[in-house]
Amino acid sequence: MTESWNQTALLVIDIQKDFIDDESPIRLKGGKDIVPNVIKAVEVARQRGILIVW
Repeated sequence: MTESWNQTALLVIDIQKDFIDDESPIRLKGGKDIVPNVIKAVEVARQRGILIVW
């Protein structure tokens, strides 16, 4: 399979501080657990020249 990074996009949906802030009334339990994976995905996308849509 040929990699087609120029035809790929990373779509990051609804990453907001309010969902992970301990003092926020809309905090999601376990919300902080996804942050390292999102950071890594964005880093890899940038390295490969993949479009990132926030």
